[in-house]
Amino acid sequence: MKSLIISEDGQSVASIEIAFPKVKAVKFGEVVKADDVLIWFRLDPFKSSKLQLDWLIKNYKRNKFVVLATIPDASEAMLAFTSGAKAYINVYAGDNVIRQVAEVVASGGNWIGEDMMQYFLASIRQADTIQVEGDSVNIQSILTEREYEVAEVLATGASNKLIARQLNISERTVKAHVTGIFEKLGVDDRVKLAMLMKKA
Repeated sequence: MKSLIISEDGQSVASIEIAFPKVKAVKFGEVVKADDVLIWFRLDPFKSSKLQLDWLIKNYKRNKFVVLATIPDASEAMLAFTSGAKAYINVYAGDNVIRQVAEVVASGGNWIGEDMMQYFLASIRQADTIQVEGDSVNIQSILTEREYEVAEVLATGASNKLIARQLNISERTVKAHVTGIFEKLGVDDRVKLAMLMKKA
C-alpha cells in the first residue's frame, strides 16, 4: 500500500520516509488523487483536532488513515478513533513502529499504543464475558490456558515481541496464538480484544 503524508506545512516525517522512501507529502488543505493510499495525517497541535479530522474525512473518506500527534492525548486519541482512524501514534515514533502500524492497518486491523490502551481500558467498563451463539460464555472457557495468558498480556497494549519476551515463547508462536484468539473470540483487532478482556 502506498503512503501519503498530510501536514500543516507539507513537510514529511523522517521515520515514515525511512520506512517508505517513496512517500509523498502534501499540505493540509490540498486534495490530491489518493486511490489505495494509506494516509499519515499529522495533526497541527495549534488547531482544532476535530476540524482537521472533519476535513480529512470529507476529502479522503475512502482512505485508511493514521493520526500522528506531536503530544499524544487520550481524549484526542478517542476522537481520532471515533472519526475512523486506524491508528493514533506519536509523530516521533521510530521507523520500525511505522512499519508495524502500516502492516496492521493494511491487514484491516487497528493500532493503539500502550499508553492509549491503558487509558481506554481504564475508561471502558466491559464485562469479561462475550456472547457465543446466544449464550454468555466466560472467555477463559473458550481459550486454552496459554492463549488466555497471551490475551491478558496483549490486552495491555504490548507488542508481539514484548509478549514473547514476557512469556518466554517465540514471536512466531505469539502470532499463532493471536490468530487463534481472534478466531475463537470473533474479534479482528487488539482494541476489541482488550475491551473483551477488561473486567467489569
